[in-house]
Amino acid sequence: LIGPIPLEKELTVSDFQLISKIELQNRVSNLAEKVVKLADAVKSRREINDEWYSNTILKLSSFVGVAVAGSKSAAGGGAADAGNVRLPADAFDPLARAHTAISLGNATTAVIRVTAIVDPIAEATQKTAALLAVIGTFDGVHLDLILIPSEEAESGGEQLPIKRFYRYVLQAEPAFDKITGDLVPPTASFLQIPVAPLLTLGTDVAGSWLVFPTESIYDLDNIKLSNLDRAAQKEGVRAEFALQNILVEGHARDSRTNGPPRGLQFTLGTQATPSLVDTITMANLGYLQLKANPGVWDLRLREGRSRSIYEFEAVVDSHAAQYRRRRRDNNTDLLGDAGARVVVNSFEGVTLYPIVRKKAGMEEMDVLEPDVEHGKESGGIWNQIKTNIFGGEAKSEPTINVFSVASGHLYERFLSIMMLSVVKNTKSGLGVDMMC
Repeated sequence: LIGPIPLEKELTVSDFQLISKIELQNRVSNLAEKVVKLADAVKSRREINDEWYSNTILKLSSFVGVAVAGSKSAAGGGAADAGNVRLPADAFDPLARAHTAISLGNATTAVIRVTAIVDPIAEATQKTAALLAVIGTFDGVHLDLILIPSEEAESGGEQLPIKRFYRYVLQAEPAFDKITGDLVPPTASFLQIPVAPLLTLGTDVAGSWLVFPTESIYDLDNIKLSNLDRAAQKEGVRAEFALQNILVEGHARDSRTNGPPRGLQFTLGTQATPSLVDTITMANLGYLQLKANPGVWDLRLREGRSRSIYEFEAVVDSHAAQYRRRRRDNNTDLLGDAGARVVVNSFEGVTLYPIVRKKAGMEEMDVLEPDVEHGKESGGIWNQIKTNIFGGEAKSEPTINVFSVASGHLYERFLSIMMLSVVKNTKSGLGVDMMC
């Protein structure tokens, strides 16, 4: 489906040629190849001509289109059967609409008809309503919104299921300033909300997004409007959020043990900066997570024990492909230390399934075990400098590992001050991990 197309848009010959070309590339070309092979198999039993080719491709295109639509709508499990059921366009017409329906658009001229049945007091409806409001503004779209409350709502429970104020930031098209012409970012406003409760301003974003507040003078986790002075209450609490990173996630597997290579470290970077970000593989399902942005990245094993012990065997894009690939002796298509190229070209992020294996002679080595011999030889750069200047073996101080958790902007600031004080007042090595 190409559209929605504005009603005032006049289609030219070139438009139809483009639509025909897209349809040919996406649907018909693959089927046509199969039909040619089918013709070779049946030409001994019937006459093959242009009409037969045309009718066969037409029927197969229609059949495949129905099958694809059914498979896409199936949610899996028990919902799979329901996804294959195609309802007629007037299936919901018998529903009562006198006081519980909202219609947008012209039903007689609409190219697309949307019927949405929602529970008006469900949390999911808060997002669905915003999406439907934008869809209803498109040309050639007719929207029927039918409100059917759940049984709990009709029974009159003590508490409503909605316990939040929600705004969905979505625009049908970009907006520009009428004077400067600058792009106006989408905004959300909460008006006439109670001032007594303690509120938290958060974001409901895709799982692969890392969104953080970039501008605000308030603690967004602890907002109490009654504590603001009269001028501040009139202006309101303002905050700007920015999408800072899109995640590259994955599940690593050791091809020899068929289990997760716990402790294995990966890096993500560019040719100029190979180790821009890094991560460690978790023992639970071999999960790994790296912060990235749109672009082309290189996934590598981190310098040190990870690269000394392991090497890449392959990087695939699904669990099924990961487990279909079996370890073969004398494998000739190993990626080795080169790693793999990762392309982040979608806001949905990237999910990878790296397959690694231990190098020859390293089968009994563990990434998490300290390299005692290497530590004795090197002792770190600072120890080497002290040894060269003062002579003798430098005394190595134990590393102090500090792990802390903070919730809320105010506590994060306190935590940063405390961490800075520790760094300035200790001579030992520090390993600091802050979770906010």
